[in-house]
Amino acid sequence: MSCLLAGCLFFILTGMARSFDITASPMDQFHHSAWSAATGAPRDVWSIAQGVDGSLWLGTGAGLYQFDGVKFRSAIQFDKSFSSSNITSLSVLPTGEILAGFYLGGMTLIKQGHATTYGKDDGFPSGWVLAFAQTQDGVIWAAARHGLARYENGRWTTIGNDWGFPPNSAGWVLVDKEGTLWASGPSSLLFLAKGSHRFQDTHIALGSGAVLALDRDDGLWVSDKVHGTRSLPGVTVLHPSLSIAPKLLSQNFITSNRMLFDRNGHMWGTDSQSGGVYIVLDPKTVADGRSLQSSDLSYVVNRKNGLTSDLTDPLLNDREGNVWVGTNFGLDSFRSSNVSVVPGLEVIPGVDFNGTVDSAGNVWILNGRSIYRVENAVLHSVIKMPETVHDLAGTEDGSLWFESETGIYRYKDGVTQSIPLPAGVTNASLAAFTSDHAGGIWASFVNGRLFHWSSGRWSVSSDSLIRDTPTALALANEGLWVGFTNNRVVVEDAHSARLFSSKDGVGIGAVSSFNVATSLKLVGGELGLARFENGKFQTLSSIGASPISGISGIVQSEGMFWLNTGQGVLRISALELKKAFDDSNYSPTYKLFQYRDGLPGFALQSKSLPTAWVDRDGQIWVATNLGIAWIDPRHTHLNRVPPTVEIVDVSSNGRHYLPEPHADGETRNDLSVMQLPKRTSNLAIEYSATSLSVPEGTRFRCRLDGVDEVWQDVGTRREAFYANLSPGTYTFQVEAENEDGVWSTYPASVGVTIPRMFYQTNLFIIACVAAVLIITALLFGMRLRQVADNVRSRLNERYAERERIARELHDTLLQSVQGLILSVQAAAQRVPMGEPARAMIDKALDRADDVLVEGRDRLLDLRTTAEQARNLPRAFALIGEELGKDANVSFQILVEGLEHPVDPMVREEIYRIGREAILNSYRHSDADAIEIEISHDSDELRVRFRDNGRGIGEGVTLSGGRPGHWGLVGMRERAVQMGGSLVVWGGPDLGTEIELKIPAAVAYGDTRPSFRHILRRLVKGGR
Repeated sequence: MSCLLAGCLFFILTGMARSFDITASPMDQFHHSAWSAATGAPRDVWSIAQGVDGSLWLGTGAGLYQFDGVKFRSAIQFDKSFSSSNITSLSVLPTGEILAGFYLGGMTLIKQGHATTYGKDDGFPSGWVLAFAQTQDGVIWAAARHGLARYENGRWTTIGNDWGFPPNSAGWVLVDKEGTLWASGPSSLLFLAKGSHRFQDTHIALGSGAVLALDRDDGLWVSDKVHGTRSLPGVTVLHPSLSIAPKLLSQNFITSNRMLFDRNGHMWGTDSQSGGVYIVLDPKTVADGRSLQSSDLSYVVNRKNGLTSDLTDPLLNDREGNVWVGTNFGLDSFRSSNVSVVPGLEVIPGVDFNGTVDSAGNVWILNGRSIYRVENAVLHSVIKMPETVHDLAGTEDGSLWFESETGIYRYKDGVTQSIPLPAGVTNASLAAFTSDHAGGIWASFVNGRLFHWSSGRWSVSSDSLIRDTPTALALANEGLWVGFTNNRVVVEDAHSARLFSSKDGVGIGAVSSFNVATSLKLVGGELGLARFENGKFQTLSSIGASPISGISGIVQSEGMFWLNTGQGVLRISALELKKAFDDSNYSPTYKLFQYRDGLPGFALQSKSLPTAWVDRDGQIWVATNLGIAWIDPRHTHLNRVPPTVEIVDVSSNGRHYLPEPHADGETRNDLSVMQLPKRTSNLAIEYSATSLSVPEGTRFRCRLDGVDEVWQDVGTRREAFYANLSPGTYTFQVEAENEDGVWSTYPASVGVTIPRMFYQTNLFIIACVAAVLIITALLFGMRLRQVADNVRSRLNERYAERERIARELHDTLLQSVQGLILSVQAAAQRVPMGEPARAMIDKALDRADDVLVEGRDRLLDLRTTAEQARNLPRAFALIGEELGKDANVSFQILVEGLEHPVDPMVREEIYRIGREAILNSYRHSDADAIEIEISHDSDELRVRFRDNGRGIGEGVTLSGGRPGHWGLVGMRERAVQMGGSLVVWGGPDLGTEIELKIPAAVAYGDTRPSFRHILRRLVKGGR
């Protein structure tokens, strides 16, 4: 009975419904941006024109300004050429020249950076300049308060009756698609047909100073103070009269300072009476010639709803489709929005909102205590609850499930049913929810487990892997997908469950959304997006240059994925997303919808249900922290105009080197190389890009050749800094990408040269190297002399010691032996001859005589003077002659080079080394040929001893000699003591060769080494 009453109650509450239209208001179709004088914009903007580079030129009461969408720059370089700073009319010709007209009369033509001013004396009419136009023959026309003028062949001419135009006043001029020039005269509309030289009067009455405009179909519109703003239906060159009698008003009409028809056909006007800007979305409905009234306006923008000021004047529709409005306090722009917002929702603390789609694709929206159905752009209130509703979800059987503070409810076929909570659950707050595709649901509750509602009852998941509270749920062919905090995902089917964690590639933090119904299985979380493929996960924390986090909704439609993220709504194709996962360096094509597209806030977080869904018409709906919005993929506006990049300034240490830009729209994209001062080491380069739709979304990449090997992605930064630059020539390049991923057609570039200081030139470096070499050579020579002196000193000490030993031996040992021999000989005289003892004594005496002779020979060797070896070749030859008496050996001596005098002590040592080598060859080698080669080089003295005998063993050459034999050892020691080296080569039956090398500074005594000699030694590494 209670359930029946509850059902009746809900039925009654369902009947308490209301409806309201959610069609976007006219101004919701546009995104409004404002730059006021308080934030740096110029004041009193009376005229606007767009240069050939896409930048805006502003004629203001304080002079000429250029605007790239981010920064205003005063064109002060032309101030001296202007007859006045109060510019009331601007026009940029296709060739880039700028025409500036002044409030006090006169005009200035700016061409290729040069300004020429014309006044009354130059044929230009006096008075306030209102408008410029150029006909197809290149003639320029100017409308001024006191007449109409034409410019041809470098001259201005004020025309009048000779051209069929009333003199002394012109209100406006414009040229239609056919080339006809239309002009508002003092009291009527006139035209000059193409090729004609005389104006024709249409006799259509106009007030003085009437303003003209052309709509998208080339229809004429006029606005004056007599009958207001109106169309001129049917008026053409062939039919210069109104096709219908207009209903003109004499009061309560709209008067426009300026009129504009944008690329979508919308009419814009600046209201001269009430102020602000008005929009007529479909001007065809009021194009019957009648005076425009306030009731005809679709929307009005004024200071109350964000305009910089109510005093408005110029209008411009730029090449990207933006509409610009100049005011006396700044500049405003309007561009088409891609996102529509559901109006009328309560977005306040304590009032929840969300949405879903049912099985038929209808959109349902929850707000506060009400649940609405969207149908034909109308929001119908269907369910009204007595308490706040928090979550809303649709299932395949056509049911709607929602939750309040006290329970869970199911709405189907117009009846709302209360669903009891699972056993043990006291709080109805859902943590996650999904359909089981069979009329039931899977749900988890805050601080609870995972439950399944099926066949009218709850059951709890018994899987051991699901013990925490899930944060997101989804059902797919693989089974139930369950998301948790801390990078955890469980996939459960009828047979088993598997837990995936950070070890398996999950790196998205707390899981908040799934899209696993297709082959590309995606999981969204706090920290990024993960893909499940081949049994493992892969995580992306950014897509291209856009970081992605807080992904609370993922949907797919027409091959495109839509992600509701903490950065906005991101649209990317499945193919591009796959490439981004496959290649971490790949920059995919994507579109990010943000506040500048009309999106209110960012993705709603901490919800138990997805925050993105697709309706039956393919529209994408998202819930954000500031409301609910939708995007129609078929009507999104893309900016396909590539940005134009420009180098704005080059500076170093506070000095600026780039010349001022031309004010005729000519950009500086390929500048010649400029020379900076010497000792410049740091550089600052300022650049810009004219992408006016979303200037703050323009991204840059740049590089400095010679410093950067690859392009550097600098994001939205508009200045590059370089430090520690060396002298040389550098080329800086920069490219820009607009908000929709369109890159500039070509990069802007500038070359700079930093000259070298005298100490940075190659000549100076060579001189320094030469000086270092000379100083090193001198020091090396000093060191060589020092080494030679040390060697000679050691040799002198050695010879002195040898002579001392010889004296001591002679005076002691030999004398004693001689005395001993004499004593023994005297004793022997007393022994009779023939006695055995006498024979033994005589034999011992003979042996003693031999010892004495040998001792004297050794003493003689110790005291051998340099005289014996004064001539090395001759000394070696004498040794060969003496030893050759008992052997048939060929003995040859070769001398190479210019013979230098050899230091006596060094010559003595060489002689002793050579004698040992020659003796070894005669005694041990069985050679039949011995050769000595003496080479006198400037670097060294080299002596080689070679024979063709049986050779020497490899072990002997490695060990330095035979055990117990000291010949080779002594030879090496002598060589080392002289500062030289001794090398022995040989092998079995290969003969033996001994090479002795002695530095020239040692070998040649006091002979000083030449500079050439020292350099040669340095090149050889000091050897």
